Formats: sequence, C-alpha cells, structure tokens
Amino acid sequence: MRVQVRMMMWLSVAAVMFAAGQVSAQPALRSSYRSLPTDKLNAAFRELGMLEVQERFIYQQEQAGADANELNRLLGELKLSQADRQQNEDAKFALIDDALAAYAEVIDNLDPSRTDFIGKTEKYELQHRWAWLTIDTRGADYILPILGLRASDLDREELLVMMDEAVFTLEDLNDDVSTARRKVRTAGGDQFVVANPRLEDLEAKTGYHLAWAYLYMAMAMDDGTEDAMAEKEFMLEQAIEQVEPYADVDTSGVQDDSRLLIGRAYRELGKYDDALAMLSPVANSGDAKQSLRLNAMFEIARTMAEQGEFEQALDEADAFSAKGQEMAGNENMRIGIRLRTPFLKYYIYMLAAEAGDADASLEASLALNSFYLDTENPRLRTWYLKSVAEMFRGREDLADLPAIALVARGEMLLIKMSAIAQAGQEVPQALKDEVVELADAVLMRGDQASRQVSFRSTDHRTAVVAGAGDAAERTQLA
Repeated sequence: MRVQVRMMMWLSVAAVMFAAGQVSAQPALRSSYRSLPTDKLNAAFRELGMLEVQERFIYQQEQAGADANELNRLLGELKLSQADRQQNEDAKFALIDDALAAYAEVIDNLDPSRTDFIGKTEKYELQHRWAWLTIDTRGADYILPILGLRASDLDREELLVMMDEAVFTLEDLNDDVSTARRKVRTAGGDQFVVANPRLEDLEAKTGYHLAWAYLYMAMAMDDGTEDAMAEKEFMLEQAIEQVEPYADVDTSGVQDDSRLLIGRAYRELGKYDDALAMLSPVANSGDAKQSLRLNAMFEIARTMAEQGEFEQALDEADAFSAKGQEMAGNENMRIGIRLRTPFLKYYIYMLAAEAGDADASLEASLALNSFYLDTENPRLRTWYLKSVAEMFRGREDLADLPAIALVARGEMLLIKMSAIAQAGQEVPQALKDEVVELADAVLMRGDQASRQVSFRSTDHRTAVVAGAGDAAERTQLA
C-alpha cells in the first residue's frame, strides 16, 4: 500500500506538469514539486518511463536557474533513459555519449578541498559512474562479440582504445578511495558519518568493476609478443585477486558472477582444470541466474576446445543449445541461444582444424551456415549476416573466408547500395563490382558449405544487374 501511495504521488505530480503544457515559469507549477528532492523526482520519472516529463522537468529547472552541475546530472540520467528505449544502434550510442559528456562536465567542475571528504566522495562516485558506463555500456558493442566468439581483430583493437582512459580512471580511483577511507577516519565527525559508508561501498564497487575491466582488456589483447603476454597475465591475475573474496563467500550477491569471471580468466591463462572447477558449479547451480548458467555452459565448451578435447567440447556445445532452449524464459532468450551456438561450434571446429583434423574446416563452415539456413525470419537472417560480416571485418583475402562470410559481406553492401538509391543518389560502380566479385567467389566454389548458400549469391548477382533489386525492403531490414 505504501508503494502504491508513493506511486500515485509521483503520477499526480507528473499529471500537473503535463497539464501545464510548455509554460516554464508558472509559480503554481513549480510549487507542485518544489518540496520534493530533484534527484528522487527525476529518478521516479525515469523508472516510470515518463521521458517527456523528465525532459520538461530538466528544462524547467534550467529556466529557474538551477545549479549547472545538478542540471548535467539530470541530463545524463535523461540521456541514459532515452538510450535504453532507442532501437537504432547509432542513435543509442550517440545518447550514451551525450550522457558521458554530461557526467564528465560535472566531474571537471567539482573541485573539493583537501579536507572535504563529502565533496571528494561525490566526485569519486561520478568518476566511477563515468568509467563503468564507458566500459560496460558504451563498450558492450565490442565486449559481447568478444565473449560470444564473433569479434574481429578490429573489434579488439577498437575496444582497447575506447577502454584505455576508463581503466586508468578506475585504477586511480581504486587508490584514491582507499586513501580517502584512511583519512576520513582521522577527520571524524560528520565527515566520517556521511562519507565513510559511501566510500566503503565505492571501494568495493571500484575493485569489482576493475576486475571485469581487466578481464575484458586481457581478452581483447594481442598476446603475440613476450611483453604483451606478460601484461595480459598481470591483468588476469589482478582480476582474479580482486574478486576471489566474492567467489569464496557470497556476501555481496555476486558469487556466481565472480566465479564466472575467474573461470574465464583461468581459461585465458591456460589453466583449464582450474577454469572448469570454477565454471561447473555455476553451470550446475539451481540458484544461479539463467544468464550466468548459460554463460558458464558456453565457457565450459570453449575451455574444453582450447584444452584439445574437441568431441567433449561439441557435446557441451550441444548441451548448451538444448538446455538453453529449456531454460530460456522467453522467445528472445531462445533466439539468443540459437544465435550463439553456430559461433561456438565454428570456433571448436576451427581449433580442431588447426590441430590437424582434415574434415574440421568444412564442418566449421557448415556450422556457421546453420542459423541462416534454419531460420525463415528475414530480420533475424539479416542480423545474423551482419554479425558474420562484422566477425570477418578487415580480412581481405576472400579465399580464406567461409562462404557465409562472403554472402554476409555482399548482403551488407547491397543494403548500403539500397540506402544510396533510396536517397535518390547514384550507386557507385565500385560497390556493384564488389558485390559481383563476392558472389562469384562463392559460386565458383564446389564444397558443400558454399553450395548451401550459393542461392543467396545468385540473388546478389541478380540484384546488382536489376539495379539493387528490393531496395526498399533491404533498407527497412537494415
């Protein structure tokens, strides 16, 4: 009942604001919410999905001469709310970038004195928020393909560049917060009462998030040199050290997450038995979240493949697919399992091929074809081909690419051509020639995997000759 009454209060305030229209200086309007804390009111608007009200509220605060830092905080929250509901990927990341810029401006403006631990805590919290948003939210476009075995070398390079400043921020913050906690005990009084609990919480969050950041960076690194290998090992060992206390005893509700992190880190270090010992309890736990169990199952299959146990790895991949379909709570999760399985099997077969299995290379290509051939949903097909095209981004030797990668690249070029044509512009001949070249590369092959997808290469060739074919449909799918 108490929650319902509070919700009705927020809705009443929102209704007053909506009724007021665009007028921004009405005393009656401001008095309707002036007694409520702005951060709580703004958070309520976001929780309720009332973005128009949230945006108008920020505008009215600005008109009323609110503090610039407070406005930027509110603006950052609004941009994140809008990003959560944005379907277009480019627009989504533009909104996230706006939020990060708003938080960065507040951080730059905050300059607490040496003994102002409450002010320092506020700045540290914002620095942590900025750094982790940069890594976990802005970096997700690279991290998810890396974890899902569908990242290109360019994805890894771009992630490392994007994460660089954020990781340095977390490293410095880790030291600064620990120092502040020691000094605030000496300060005592209100400074200790207010700042210490927040600093304690921030210290735990920063260390935990730094561990994930180290893992992501290590997984993205090229360890081809001795120095790079040493740096990667250092990051992985630091990540393990940061979260080991959470993996041993579940005091913070992140025991399974921490075990998953450590399992991945051990696998990256080549300590496969240790990795499986960490991953298996998560995969088999009836209490762990479904997403964590599925990720652990995926990692177990990958670990066994890297250990050279290819038949067992394929069995685990089949188990991931079958159990994932059973465990999935909704259709989107089931589709996600189906989308991840071909990349996992492709990875396993390619490792087997490198180990000398003469048939594994063909099996890898057939595995990568499977989702495209098994689904009739045009949007899912397009998404899958986009993922495959991105997986092989930057690789120019067509002879080294599986047939589905050539089809995927051709499909993306046709979508680009269609968008150009829809805009009333002339499609460059170079794009047409490239599509034909990709199609011919598939049609000239005689292996089973190429024959399976050759029908689409024929479609691509025909589309170019016909003037990009179903241009409107392709643009809509994109």
